[in-house]
Amino acid sequence: MHVSLEVPIDNYILCKAALLAVPEAAICGRSAARLWGAIVPDSADVEILLNRKQRTLIKGLRMHRPAQPPPTTMRYGLRVTTPEATFLKLAGELGLVDLVVAGDTLCKKATTPQKLVAAAAAFRGKRARLAREAAALVRSRVDSPQETKVRLLMVLAGIPEPTVNIVFRDEEGNIKRRIDMGYRKLRLGVEYDGRQHAENDEQWQNDIDRREEFDELEWRLIILRSPDLFVRPDLALARVAKALASKGVIVHLKQDWRRHFPVRRAAA
Repeated sequence: MHVSLEVPIDNYILCKAALLAVPEAAICGRSAARLWGAIVPDSADVEILLNRKQRTLIKGLRMHRPAQPPPTTMRYGLRVTTPEATFLKLAGELGLVDLVVAGDTLCKKATTPQKLVAAAAAFRGKRARLAREAAALVRSRVDSPQETKVRLLMVLAGIPEPTVNIVFRDEEGNIKRRIDMGYRKLRLGVEYDGRQHAENDEQWQNDIDRREEFDELEWRLIILRSPDLFVRPDLALARVAKALASKGVIVHLKQDWRRHFPVRRAAA
């Protein structure tokens, strides 16, 4: 396969080249997940699904020969495992947090939480328990992997699960504002802000206006940033628990989150 130097070599190009090299194969694993729009950890090779009788060895391809081949379909003209089968394959190599991130992002375009739960319930393969646990935690309408991680951090710490993507509409029914997640009845929102600072004066002013609008609605917003997830998650959880307590909801924090969120050292 030859492509112009101007064409970026992305996952689709690599997958297409893999199927040209092995036409009988199907894309699977992390390579399939990316074709479906999921966000997964990087992998060096293209993953393909082979018939057990084939013995092809090609550098750059990671080959899988399961005893019972999973269902496949077409995506962008390429043979690929279905979103649900892709999710189950990922359960064999990802941890809980990365697997739920993959599930949330799969559900943006390719499948639904209900389909993943059903597929996991029927799954009898390696790490079936993890597949079922992760599928039960997958949600639709989640905008970013970091929002998924914030939600999981809270849930694994014993905090009541927040509703994701809370929408506020104007009198005509148009969407006016959104909150990443929160508790509508309590008027408490939790948001992840990945920016280090406001990009410009206009953005800064928009943030101020937005905060004042929620103040008028008597909503409290807790803003979490990258250090709250990776450096000081214990303090972030304490902030959320304290805010819930101010609304009359008492939470006794658990420590289960520590197995899934290794804490990094703060930069000196």
